[in-house]
Amino acid sequence: LDPLSVDWAKLDVNGVKRKVQEIEKLKSALVLKQLRTAIPFDSAIRDTMTLLLKGRDIDVLFKQEESILYKPVEEVSKQQIRRLSDIFIKGLATRFPFVSNFELSTSSSNVFEDLRKSRLIKEAPTDPLPAREQPILLDLLTLTYTPPVNMEKLIPNYVVTMYIHLFRVLLQLHVAINCLSDAMFEIGLMRDANSYGRAVIITSLHRNVLDVTVNIADAVTHAMVVFETEMAK
Repeated sequence: LDPLSVDWAKLDVNGVKRKVQEIEKLKSALVLKQLRTAIPFDSAIRDTMTLLLKGRDIDVLFKQEESILYKPVEEVSKQQIRRLSDIFIKGLATRFPFVSNFELSTSSSNVFEDLRKSRLIKEAPTDPLPAREQPILLDLLTLTYTPPVNMEKLIPNYVVTMYIHLFRVLLQLHVAINCLSDAMFEIGLMRDANSYGRAVIITSLHRNVLDVTVNIADAVTHAMVVFETEMAK
């Protein structure tokens, strides 16, 4: 029913309030549909989720011949970060154009400390988390988002900032899986009985990190399905 086709004289205060809310909701939905028609909003959302929530092509960041991720951050120049950003972002942007509004940068603290301070985590520690005396680039690598003018309100900075945390966690997990896989391979080549204890620990860590990664991927997939269902209404 059209929320405007109502006898307002017969409504009490609460009834009027409900009708006003219905009209505001309807107008918001119409405005959103108009914006989605006028600008590439759907593809922008898709590209942003592909980068931040799915971590597409994230392995590119640490599978370079001479990866700078493991270098002390003070030894890495802005030019090196820019080159790595170009390799990663420009490559992904050929398939997901909106990704070009992101670039690699560095944070002042690691992602777990940033999450602790963000209040996104329930029962987060009140005290700062331990940090390396000499952090490597991997610890501080993040993304900076510079939205087009017509997207500032549709995909606001604060929402993107929240999901950049997830991108950084995914990077940590993928690097951990890669390092643990290499370690298991090396132990297998050694065939040394004295390495059995180390092999058990590394295998257990590898399985645990994989489990966390799969759980996050499942949660992201579910959230994206719910989001797309709501957007289709």
